[in-house]
Amino acid sequence: MISRKVTIGLVIGLTCVVLLGVLITGCLKPKKALKQELTIGVGGWAGPSDIISPMGGSADHLVFETLVMMDQNKNFKPLLAKSWDISDDGKIYTFHLRDKVKFHDGTQLTANDVKFSINYFKYPPLMSIIKDIQVIDDHTVKFILKRPCPQFLFELHFGGAIIKPTEYENGVVTNAVGSGPFKLGDYAKDQYLTLIKNENYWGGNVKLGKVTFKVIPSPHTRVMALENGEIDMTGTDAGSHIPADAISELKNIPSLELMRSEKTGFRIDVVAFNCLKSPFNDLRVRKAVCYAIDKNALNIILGESGRVVDGPVFPETEWYNPTIKGYPYDLEKAKKLLAEAGWVDTDGDGIIEKDGKPFKVSFVISPVNPVWSNIAETIQAQLKEVGIDVKIRVLETGALFAALSRGNFDMTIKVDTGTPRVPPDFSHTYYSIPRAGGWGAKLIENETLDHLINQYPSTLDHGKQLELAYEIQEVINENRPVALYIEDYRIIAMNKKVQGFEPMPGWSSLRYLWKVNIEE
Repeated sequence: MISRKVTIGLVIGLTCVVLLGVLITGCLKPKKALKQELTIGVGGWAGPSDIISPMGGSADHLVFETLVMMDQNKNFKPLLAKSWDISDDGKIYTFHLRDKVKFHDGTQLTANDVKFSINYFKYPPLMSIIKDIQVIDDHTVKFILKRPCPQFLFELHFGGAIIKPTEYENGVVTNAVGSGPFKLGDYAKDQYLTLIKNENYWGGNVKLGKVTFKVIPSPHTRVMALENGEIDMTGTDAGSHIPADAISELKNIPSLELMRSEKTGFRIDVVAFNCLKSPFNDLRVRKAVCYAIDKNALNIILGESGRVVDGPVFPETEWYNPTIKGYPYDLEKAKKLLAEAGWVDTDGDGIIEKDGKPFKVSFVISPVNPVWSNIAETIQAQLKEVGIDVKIRVLETGALFAALSRGNFDMTIKVDTGTPRVPPDFSHTYYSIPRAGGWGAKLIENETLDHLINQYPSTLDHGKQLELAYEIQEVINENRPVALYIEDYRIIAMNKKVQGFEPMPGWSSLRYLWKVNIEE
């Protein structure tokens, strides 16, 4: 009898265990694996590799790598070069290449590829300082410079892409492969391009199988595309800013995550004067405008996309001169300076005049950053309070570049492309001979400033270089070729299913995208 009860109990117990196991198995059924594919919304095409493919901006450094790269602390790390030596006089850089790096077509990276690529692209900041490139052996390449250049590693990181040409047309490279974690897939210019996983990447296992860059020119449309799941990420390059007024909205969406790509700002944008012609060839007038701008109002507009700073260097870096102070908001002082310069409202129409000519200025901007229009409109209203009539002209970026190069502006908002460099390069915005093209513009002629900027890159003494950087900032502040400095943050927004993303500073913010994977 006991034996029968035990048997029945065992049967019931085993049945329960089996049923429980079935239930648990059903509950623990593995989730369907997500496709390892990512879509990034961008504003358009930009970048040096445009001449050989449709790629540019964010995509470049995922396909074409450089000898060195910059980390989050803006220190330089090996990439295609495993190490390098610098001569005592700072004029010779010898790079030792990694041994087993292969291009996407299976061919080995050699020093000849490095020499060819640098000479082919002719990136102006590099070519202006390189005297010669010598191939020592397959894995050693030597750069001989015309002068010491503290920014040389930065320029290699920024514009020193190494390519392997695969197609030519009339002597021009029309297609090429790189050594990066992704290969070029299909594309439709000004619509999209795809990158495909490099199965044999020298750096390690690439987790994403496919990355699509989708061109969405409108910043607010890109934000909507992120919200509705059409794209997974945006804000990754300089032409794809997230509008300042959309940041707080995105932060409140549980499925999304926002992060800054730099510990410091991405760059400094400047509201600049054309100091070479009236009315801004008068220092008193430039100072008056500085006093007439309410920076607190502008900081409200910028929100989390940036902030107004006192000078042309990131405040958190050692190159920043802490004695530099911005001009406080003081309308009475602004009006007094304008009157001293001969600008008064003689006819009571609210616009000041001098020698019968009203104070009217042209303020040219580009739509490349959506917040610039808001800044320009706010400054326009503020300067009206002191009798200055500001006309805003919004030009496409190419047209703005042309206006800057020809001096066809009174005021502008422009990128100071020297600020992200390490150390900062003051020649981009404050030198009397500006770099040709792009954001280059001749704002001012000042012999003291030119002399200091000429000295600055030639010294190898770090302490002396810091002293010169401080002095340059003091002279800039005294002469005010710039009314306002804006530390521009690069805000990247993404779906939280994008896991393991680590942004890098500068142009190559997606450098480590190959380590990302997609998870629920």
